[in-house]
Amino acid sequence: WGIDSKGELTDNPNIVLKEGAVLPLGGLGEILGGHKGSGLALTIDILCGILTGANWGPYVGPKDKPANVGHFMVAINIEEFLPLQEFLERMEKLRTYIKSLPKHPKAKRIWIPGEKSWLTMQTRLKKGIPIHKAILNDIEKIARELNLKFELEDLRKRT
Repeated sequence: WGIDSKGELTDNPNIVLKEGAVLPLGGLGEILGGHKGSGLALTIDILCGILTGANWGPYVGPKDKPANVGHFMVAINIEEFLPLQEFLERMEKLRTYIKSLPKHPKAKRIWIPGEKSWLTMQTRLKKGIPIHKAILNDIEKIARELNLKFELEDLRKRT
């Protein structure tokens, strides 16, 4: 979602980047939740910019200067709100609901944010982390130069 310099909707990224603006999550108005998107964007600017003393919004520097962006992290004790098991059950219900939604005809499945990374982590915990042959060769070369025993030979069989 974007607008041109007159505030008119456009799907031309060149116009948006050159003279317009990107609209908040949900687009323009309340029909698709644009008001919630602008509230979310404002909250992020307050927490990550104003609260941390970093730049925010239009004050995030031009590309030739450091951006001075801030970061905000929060830890929530779920059990201050509801029992952990109830939270987990509700989260599973949400996950199941999202996975049951109709997907794009070309999509093989619906992904939950972070799901691909989690699956990759599970695979790597079982099978190890892949190392490119060139990197493995570099490690072996350095080991030889330092007269160290190269104990990664079994990795070569897997790469």
